[in-house]
Amino acid sequence: MAEDRRGAILRLASWTGSDNPITRHMVGVQPPGSINLAGGLPAPELFPVDEVRAATERALRRFGPRALAYGPVAGLPELRALLARRFSRPGRSLGPENVVVTSGGLQALDFLGRALLERGDSILAQFPTYLGAIDAWKPAHPRHVALDWDAAPDAQQAAMQAAKFTYCVPNFSNPTGELVSLPRRRALLAAARAARALLVEDDPYGALYYDGPPLPTIFDLEAGLGDGGPWRGNVLHLGTLSKSIGPGLRIGWAIGDAAVVDAICMSMQG
Repeated sequence: MAEDRRGAILRLASWTGSDNPITRHMVGVQPPGSINLAGGLPAPELFPVDEVRAATERALRRFGPRALAYGPVAGLPELRALLARRFSRPGRSLGPENVVVTSGGLQALDFLGRALLERGDSILAQFPTYLGAIDAWKPAHPRHVALDWDAAPDAQQAAMQAAKFTYCVPNFSNPTGELVSLPRRRALLAAARAARALLVEDDPYGALYYDGPPLPTIFDLEAGLGDGGPWRGNVLHLGTLSKSIGPGLRIGWAIGDAAVVDAICMSMQG
């Protein structure tokens, strides 16, 4: 009887019918002494607890009650300005209008999907791809098309034009760990610009280079093509503090063309 009553009350959306057991169990309880390699899960013993505590105390002294209040939809203005300065390069001058702060990188993926995806749209993405992105976009029932990094330029442009956007994780790709080569990055950027297509570069692991100098992100490669004026680019760059400091902070960002950032902000308000 309780089951019938529950069914009458709980009318789930159709997209919830396809469960993802991998995501569900990824952060489950682990045997003592084990290391979970199922996902990008930082080691808790490495979290900078003392440094975060000190930073929190400084923020409360500086901002007082404002630090605990609701803020603008796009994020704390000071943080947006700081991120804009951090990611500005010769040829690319960014302002707060190019930045939206999110609750972790996954929220940026979620609201990007809400802003852009209609039911049945295509997403061109490297394969296999990040399961969190697949889950975030599931409500729109998109069609996922495998990205071929080595496709001929004309074929790559056609594939990007046919998709609502292209999604990639060039630095230590989740779940494969692949580091995409510089020629492949340049080729994908060239195809995106020729196709006038949106290229979403997810970079949660970019700060974790340990061997040799980091490869330039696709976002930075595009900066070299700018003229220093208001930024109008094809790449939307996503980042997070979850892998470099701690996932509990829930701080991420999306940086790119102001029109794309505005669209994400609109979806956050709705």
